[in-house]
Amino acid sequence: NSPPLSAPPASAVPSPHDSLRTNLADYAWPTDAGRIVPPTFGEFRRTHFHAGIDVSTGDRTGYRVLASRAGHVSRIRIDANGYGKMLLIRHPDGYTTLYAHLRGFADRIERKARAEQLRLRRYPVEISCSPADFPVRKGELIAFTGETGSGSEHLHFEIRDENMNGVNPALAPRLRHPDHI
Repeated sequence: NSPPLSAPPASAVPSPHDSLRTNLADYAWPTDAGRIVPPTFGEFRRTHFHAGIDVSTGDRTGYRVLASRAGHVSRIRIDANGYGKMLLIRHPDGYTTLYAHLRGFADRIERKARAEQLRLRRYPVEISCSPADFPVRKGELIAFTGETGSGSEHLHFEIRDENMNGVNPALAPRLRHPDHI
């Protein structure tokens, strides 16, 4: 008499989140502001989980923000709180990069955002974009660092998988930074 079959222990069942389905070597550093990253991915904040990295701009605004990978701007959001001025870029593999607390956007994106603000007669807007609206090349200027939303001058940068789950940017070789914490 053999024992009844049972499910394998939970630790033996692979999680769909165990593997990344993106080319981590394809991600480039997203700004010319430098490589100082005081807060790191995964910190628990008073009100939330920090799902990205914050690149210091040395208390200055206006550094260039560059597309970390090729893709298209999928969303433009402007709000007085939270992320402030923010862009999301969708990449061909379904992953997304997020750039937040921006002072402003590259000209063609800025024109679209301002037109929507004027049309709606309000500051906060959220604009969904099609792949044809704003295609971007890796390294292309997309915005400028700022201090919009909550926080001081810095660039908040995230990588999100196809399900919009946060991915640690330090897993990408060209996004690693010294972390002595």
